[in-house]
Amino acid sequence: MDKEIKDYIIIKDLKVPFKIKSFKNSKTIKFFFRNDVLIITKPKYFAKYKLDSLIEKNKDYIYDKYSKIINEKKLKKDWFEKDIFYIKGNNYKIKFIYFNNKNVKVNINDESNEVELFIYKDFLLNNNKEKIKNILDKKIKNALKEKTKCHLDNRLIYWSKIMNLSFKEFLVRDAISKYGSCKPKEKKLYFSSRLIMLPEIVIDAIIVHELSHLVYANHSRSFYNLIENYIPDYSKINKWLKKNPSYIMF
Repeated sequence: MDKEIKDYIIIKDLKVPFKIKSFKNSKTIKFFFRNDVLIITKPKYFAKYKLDSLIEKNKDYIYDKYSKIINEKKLKKDWFEKDIFYIKGNNYKIKFIYFNNKNVKVNINDESNEVELFIYKDFLLNNNKEKIKNILDKKIKNALKEKTKCHLDNRLIYWSKIMNLSFKEFLVRDAISKYGSCKPKEKKLYFSSRLIMLPEIVIDAIIVHELSHLVYANHSRSFYNLIENYIPDYSKINKWLKKNPSYIMF
């Protein structure tokens, strides 16, 4: 493989970092992002002017993808500033509580609308910000998972009875790219642990969406008609989800 080349593509208002990788046995050109760097793989002797032409043809894809990546990075919380955190669509404050126990704990307090982070002072003194964030991220994900499970225990039963549909089981996993998924043949439902961060009407729409896949495995007009029988504003809710990634980012 040739030595990697790192440079920047200027597209509109963005300066997109990229690396070109040349492979002797490669037969195609591929564009993909690794973290926030565009990776371009090509055959070893592929002419540069042809590559420039392909980059130009793909500039809209590159711009949209990179915009999404940098916006998501901006939305990620470090827990040291007054970040806005959501539970069921409501604003919750981040509150540090210092105690002597060396176990870091997280409590979602619905009475005070606070996400309470129980830590010992040495924890902040002896670790860098990145390590602290990783530990708190993990604890908060676990707390959200349990809270989401509890909420789904009630709402899934409610909606399955209303829709007269039965499922075998549901599982909750940490995910930000998909709020839910379904395996119709196995009657298994999967949901993001961050579901509990969304407004309740939005959670209900996602539940109804996945239950509807027990009837229609595709995204046909009949599938959406079924959803809209129970969630008339589903189209608006779906658009809202796409415009509001900040609700689940950290």
